[in-house]
Formats: sequence, C-alpha cells, structure tokens
Amino acid sequence: MLKKLLKYDLLWSYKLIVIYHLLGVIFAVVSKLFEALPDTTFFIVLTGIFKGCALSCFIPGLVNSIIRSWVRLINNMYKDESHLTHTIPVDIRMHYLSKVLSGIILVTVSTLFLLGGVALMYLNKNSIVVIKEYLNILSTTMNGSFGVLIVLLAVVLILEVLLITLIGYFGIIWGYSFNNHKLILSIAFGIVFHFVCNMFTIIVILISGLFNNAFYKMLFEPNAALDYNVILMIAIMSIVLYSLYTILAYVISNVKLKKGVNID
Repeated sequence: MLKKLLKYDLLWSYKLIVIYHLLGVIFAVVSKLFEALPDTTFFIVLTGIFKGCALSCFIPGLVNSIIRSWVRLINNMYKDESHLTHTIPVDIRMHYLSKVLSGIILVTVSTLFLLGGVALMYLNKNSIVVIKEYLNILSTTMNGSFGVLIVLLAVVLILEVLLITLIGYFGIIWGYSFNNHKLILSIAFGIVFHFVCNMFTIIVILISGLFNNAFYKMLFEPNAALDYNVILMIAIMSIVLYSLYTILAYVISNVKLKKGVNID
C-alpha cells in the first residue's frame, strides 16, 4: 500500500516540478552550446542569459519541491481530498510516511538537477584544472583533504533542506490540529521548532568549544587561524544534529497524528 500511496503523491507533486527541470536542462544545454561559438560579446551575453534562465528554473524547482510537498500534505490530509483519504483502510501514519518519502525524493532529485545544471554550465577543462589546483593548495595549507570537507558540507546542505521540509510537515500537522487560524499556527509551530533546533545547535557548539582548545580559539579569538580538524568536526556535528532534528520532527508529528486528524 505504501508503494501505491507514494506513487500518487509523487505524481501529484512532480507533474509541476518536472517542467522546471526540463526547462532548466534545455537552457543549460543551450548555454553550453553557445559557449562553443565564437567568443564575441553577442554570444557571451547570450550565454549568460541562458545560464540565468537555467538557474531561474533549477532554483525555483527546488523551492517548489518543498512547497508542493507541504501543499500535498494539506490537501490530501486536511482539505476536501481528506474525506476520501480517511475512508481508505490505511493508518494515517502510513499516509504521512508516504508524504515524507515523497518530499525527500523530490528535494533530492531537485538538488541533483541544480548541482548537475551548475556543473554542466560552469565546469570545463580549464575550470576543473583551476579547482583541482586550488583544492590542493587548501588541502596543503589546512593539512587535510579539502575534497572530503566539500562532500561533507554538501551533505550538510542537503540535510538542512530536508530538515526544512520535515519542519514544514511538523508545523502543518500541529497547526491544523486547531479549529481556527490553521495556516498561521502552522507557520508559527514551524518557526518555533526551527528556532529551538538552532538554539540547541549553538549550545552544543559552545559546549564543544570548552573541551577543544582549537575549537575554542576559532570561536572566541579574533583572527584565529582556520583549523581543518575543527571545520571537519563542525561539519560532522552538523550532519548528526540535522539528522536527529529531522527524525525528531518525524516522530513528534507521528505522535500527534496518532491522536487523530482535524479535517475541514
């Protein structure tokens, strides 16, 4: 049953997002083709325009992946569609799991399209050589693998986007449990949860600084030199915390759903 629910959730959400992805790919490919033409002002400007158009599709595609996931949850579990949803002999938490998986897939796919589009448009033989040389210099200077750090920071970014999606679900589920001002309360619950997570992250970082001298210097001493191990530790800490926050948002939302749903 989960496969069927996930299929319908993905089809509903992706039928709009796919337009952004297709247009983004077309604009990115066209901009790459124009780069092969004579290096004149006309073609340089035209290439820049198409790159801008591509980014104007990929970035809204990612943003709309999050928003469409939220809208799907509201429409399918609280609005007119909910009357049909709740007649199906399926646990409401199964519906929610489908929405979560759908949101994760959409956000991940949109992020990959964005990163792939940027790579297609801006990477070439010369830029790759420059990037490799720059990374080697940074790795030597900071006495560590800068490539590994970039991968970890990319994971942090993806987890943060996923967390935002789950926080949106959390806010909706709690906000729509009330009879009035549901949307406003949903936003409020989401903001509060996000604020609490950020405050806890800051507290963890400050406490960690008390037990690590290099970490302490980087936090409190002006003009302190960048320490690779400290940056690596912050990245790993962020991955762990964002993962915990995402799981926490999912679990608390499930607990709330178990108490029932207040449909319109």
